[in-house]
Amino acid sequence: MKVVSGTTMRQVDAATIAAGLSDQVLMERAGQGATAAIVAFLANSAASHRRRIVVYAGKGNNGGDGYVIARCLSEKGYDVALVASHESSALTGAAAHHARLLPTTVPILTAYSLSPDCVVIDCLLGTGIAGPARVPVSHLIREINEAGCLVIAIDIASGVNADDGSAAGEAIRADLTVTIGCLKTGLLTGEGAKLRGVLRLVDIGIDPQALGVAESAGEAFTAAEAQALLGRLPHGCHKVTTGCVTVFGGSALYPSAPFLSGEAALRCGAGLVTVAVPTAIPVLPVPRALIVQQRSGPQTHRALAEAERAALTSQDVIAVGPGLTREPEAVGMVQQLLSTEIKLVVDADALVAISADLLPKQAPWVLTPHAGECARLIERLGGSWPEDRRELARELSAQTGAVVVLKGPNTIVAAPDGSVTWNTTGTQALATGGTGDILTGMIAGFWAGGLAAADAARLATFVHGSVAESAICQRAFIADDLLAGLAPALAAISPFA
Repeated sequence: MKVVSGTTMRQVDAATIAAGLSDQVLMERAGQGATAAIVAFLANSAASHRRRIVVYAGKGNNGGDGYVIARCLSEKGYDVALVASHESSALTGAAAHHARLLPTTVPILTAYSLSPDCVVIDCLLGTGIAGPARVPVSHLIREINEAGCLVIAIDIASGVNADDGSAAGEAIRADLTVTIGCLKTGLLTGEGAKLRGVLRLVDIGIDPQALGVAESAGEAFTAAEAQALLGRLPHGCHKVTTGCVTVFGGSALYPSAPFLSGEAALRCGAGLVTVAVPTAIPVLPVPRALIVQQRSGPQTHRALAEAERAALTSQDVIAVGPGLTREPEAVGMVQQLLSTEIKLVVDADALVAISADLLPKQAPWVLTPHAGECARLIERLGGSWPEDRRELARELSAQTGAVVVLKGPNTIVAAPDGSVTWNTTGTQALATGGTGDILTGMIAGFWAGGLAAADAARLATFVHGSVAESAICQRAFIADDLLAGLAPALAAISPFA
């Protein structure tokens, strides 16, 4: 899906109106679509977050969306109040029209004493802000942030620049952002990526011709792209044709990591998965379908014997790194794998084995670094360290010829063809041990099942984040919950999963 700047989005909106769709209709569609997303989100939230909904509406089009949302939620039986940042006389156009449609059952207030059991709908500024929020809106933003409520931002968190994600002054901290029409750059970069919470997109029927010629700020991977990749398993397939994966990893310090990867590969469709661990690693309770290979080296992995290297040619994908150490013997084994013509997913401490003299690798490979690992790899290979995360991922992909999964609050997938894709799912729940190991296994599983490397990486990161979004409790979420949530998440994306 195309990502646009806030400036470009306003141009697309204007072109849509010029093509014959009125601004009043667009605002109604935006409000109704946002309402549906809000209702779905609240259905999975604690009951204590549903006592009263307070819509904060500014004087622009974002405020107009707020008036529509307040009306729609009231019609659905919610207890709704609206706090207006400006007098109704300050409203113009479609916003003024929809303000007049607000039922008298929804009180219009100038202030509200928020409590933690309220839900706040942020419609104060939207995408039009170019600098810090001014009084009185800045004061309202501060009050909302300090109240400890569940906060839902419409289009973009107020105070965030939709073009670059910067926040020059007070800015809303949202738990959910429902963005309208297209994804904006400011939702995916800078402070905007940190402040948006869960991200949902509402289609309002913008003019496809106007969008087609609009300047692109990149691509994002959404549910539509995920669904297109999750087709039926082929008729007549069997455990070998659905993909064979071997995971090399594990150490005395991190014995469970490769088993998390292996189970993830199985749950993403790989037919046969082998976990290769040092002999001293205890075989933990794992799915009985996993094949466990305890190989030479009591505490760490040793060099691959010739017979082992020959046997690996039957594998579709090898994942290496989960739970590995930086012991010289383990690094040497990874370098052996890098020198083969085997498809590899390289993660964690295995990334330290990559050096310039091992490039170019003869077979496709996927690297899964976080920002620090990515930067260190680029420096080791003699490249520069771009500060922009998109450019950082693109640079490492160009240096190595690998698909790069740059992990973080907003995971980015860069491919050797120069394409860069933002992931649109995920929450802070993923900031717990083992989730990265699971992502590695997911990529390997989808890749072994027949997807291209870049598509496997994009799909895996999307599903990975989707499971986190469904977590009942962010703090209590652990890697085991991520594994358990894979099947429901895949089923929610496609009935053929």
